Amino acid sequence: MWGVGFRRARRLSGILLLSDVRLKKNITRVGTLKKGVGIYTWQWTQKALRLGVNPKRTKGVLAQEVIKVDPKAVTKGPGGFLFVSKKYY
Repeated sequence: MWGVGFRRARRLSGILLLSDVRLKKNITRVGTLKKGVGIYTWQWTQKALRLGVNPKRTKGVLAQEVIKVDPKAVTKGPGGFLFVSKKYY
């Protein structure tokens, strides 16, 4: 479905993590990082699971929030979904 672009993005997962709010549901804020970036727990949507996300990783940040305080830490990947630098995890 996503072709070479998404496979390449998955190879980058050592550096970037898929963190787009559009692929998450039942999001709950559980803490706050520096600069006010929230820490959240969530469940992945069915679309995210089809894309191959790690179903066990359900705690972290929301890309749409990180981009407001640290735009360089966010990268747009295949399908327009947002990835966040691993430094936020």
